[in-house]
Parts: sequence; C-alpha cells; structure tokens
Amino acid sequence: MRGILLAKTEIRRTGFGLGDVGRARDPRQPLLKKKRGAEYDISLEGWAIPQNIDEEVEQPNEAVKKIELPQQVIYQKSIGIMNQKLHRDNENKFKDQITADRVKISSLSVKVATLSAQVRRLREELSEARSRRLIVYKNKRPAAEVFSPAMELQTCTC
Repeated sequence: MRGILLAKTEIRRTGFGLGDVGRARDPRQPLLKKKRGAEYDISLEGWAIPQNIDEEVEQPNEAVKKIELPQQVIYQKSIGIMNQKLHRDNENKFKDQITADRVKISSLSVKVATLSAQVRRLREELSEARSRRLIVYKNKRPAAEVFSPAMELQTCTC
C-alpha cells in the first residue's frame, strides 16, 4: 500500500513544466516555454490572400490558357452547351413529375366523382326507405300493436 502511495506522489511531482523530475515547481515561478528553431517558422510571403473571393474562380485554368484562341472559343461554347443541356434536363425532369402528378390527380378526381355518385344514390335510397316506413306507420299501426293482449296470453298445452 505504501508503495502505491509513493508512486502516486511521484506521478504528481512529475508533470508538464517541471524542471527536475524529483523536485516540485514553485507556484510563483512562470512556466518556461521551449523555443522553436527558425526552421519551424512559416513564411507567409508566398501566400497571397485574394481580396475578392471570386477572384480565383474568374481566372481561367492554366490548361485553358495554353490552348489556342479558336480552341478556347470551342471549349467555352461546349461548356455553355453542356450547361444548357443540364438546364433542359432539369426542366424536363420537373415537367415529367408535374405530368405524372396531374395524371394521379385526374384519376383521383374520377374516383371521387364515382364515390360521390354512389353516396348520392345511397342517400336517395335511404330517404326513400324512411319515407316508405313513415307511410306504413301512417296507414297502419305498428306491428306490435296489431296483436291483442288476449292473443299473447294464449298458451299451448301440447
């Protein structure tokens, strides 16, 4: 147990910023920083920070600069044609989606129309059935009142 405590105190004594391993640092002393050599210093002279972020994008590629002028024109035209084709493809894709959605909407509207016609027919049948029942009640008494109490009291002695 005592060996473990000694090991812990040694670990506490050794740490970053301590001069000697066995000696504790005075808390009033500042930590000493190691100085780096000049080989670690980075020169920023070669790095030019562009003032405009789009400055690098606007500059043509080195490979494009080496191409002769007629070929550059062809290159730029081909890029323009590719952009137009991509734009048309995107438009066509959205048009196809819109067309498919319209077909779905029209099929759903047909279903709604048929269901509303069925509902209308069922409502008419229900109202006719209710009106027939009312006519029956007006002309005759309900079936429960047709039987006399004497008939209900008869029993079968079989």
